[in-house]
Amino acid sequence: MNSFKRHIYKNSKVKQKITLLTLTPTSANLLGFLPDDTIVQVRSNSSWLVGPTPNWFSISSGGVSGNGDGLFIINTQSNSTNNSRSYLLNVTAGEVGETVTKTFFISQGAFIPTLTLDPSSKILPETDPSNFNVNVTSNTSWIVGDTPDWFSVGGGNDNNSGFGSGNGFFTIIPTDNTTGSNREYDLIVTAGTEGNTITKVFSLSQIGVNKQITISPEFKDTNRNLETYPITITSNASWTITIPDEFSWITADEFSGSNNGSVNVTVSKNETDYERTGEVIFATDDVPITHTVTQEGIDVSNLKEYTVSKAATSSEACNTSPSIPVFSNSDDFGGSEILYENIEGSSRVGEGFYRRGIVVLEFNNNGERISISEDEICTG
Repeated sequence: MNSFKRHIYKNSKVKQKITLLTLTPTSANLLGFLPDDTIVQVRSNSSWLVGPTPNWFSISSGGVSGNGDGLFIINTQSNSTNNSRSYLLNVTAGEVGETVTKTFFISQGAFIPTLTLDPSSKILPETDPSNFNVNVTSNTSWIVGDTPDWFSVGGGNDNNSGFGSGNGFFTIIPTDNTTGSNREYDLIVTAGTEGNTITKVFSLSQIGVNKQITISPEFKDTNRNLETYPITITSNASWTITIPDEFSWITADEFSGSNNGSVNVTVSKNETDYERTGEVIFATDDVPITHTVTQEGIDVSNLKEYTVSKAATSSEACNTSPSIPVFSNSDDFGGSEILYENIEGSSRVGEGFYRRGIVVLEFNNNGERISISEDEICTG
């Protein structure tokens, strides 16, 4: 009896089914932000179900369920945000109470909007400016911002009024500038979606007046003496005058003005024995013009020789017999402004008092006269 019961129990055992489930592949890393389709192969010995899914992809082809071997396709939408995103998708096979779940990992890169403008700037003439196109290169939708009252935007993708998607263009339609002044505007172009945009600037300027300036004379030659002379200015705009610091021997009585006018330029006496050249720069905002002045130095080509006495003081010079030869470009020793040690004028005398007759001249260490006196008690 017991043996019979054991036999019945043994034969009544039911062999349990093992649910199998594999996914190929098990993940997908979508580096791009564009829409994409990912095929997932399912191998199973049972019915299976996919889901749930987020709002940025859906399941197609075999659908969200199947039985046995099959597949499903993940249809990913484009990512318009500036954040990457990912999701663990569950696939479950088997009967209630005897199920197996596998996960499929999917990630998608962030959207990075791009935008370039060609050209990125333009200068328009005062009158009869032509319409022109600005080419747009982008990977998303874009729109042109507000415009001033002196130009408008037209054309563009599908002949719209300044917006498009992807590569395209828009047209600038300018008007004449009758204001008499230059004008400029930075036009903003924006690409992308809310919270994830990029902007570029198109800089447009238009000449209001062709600014012009001329001067007369442009060149001036002067002798070594102090001289003041006029320069006539002809202009249709405001202007400024600049004298570079290295030309401190030149001054002017005006440094700004507008339209036609004149300015007096003064060059100081040239106490050197070399010719010098300086510049006075006249300019409007757009146009510079240079006045060049050349001034003679002391002429050393025909120096006159004098025999003098030299001492550290005037009285000592008066009491010293003249014995030193010096050279000057003046026919009168008392008119000498620079004294030289040689006839060539290549070397100047040193510091001290130099006397000829009753005339005593004091010179610095550069051979330049700094004082003159006449002393009746001087002898020799």
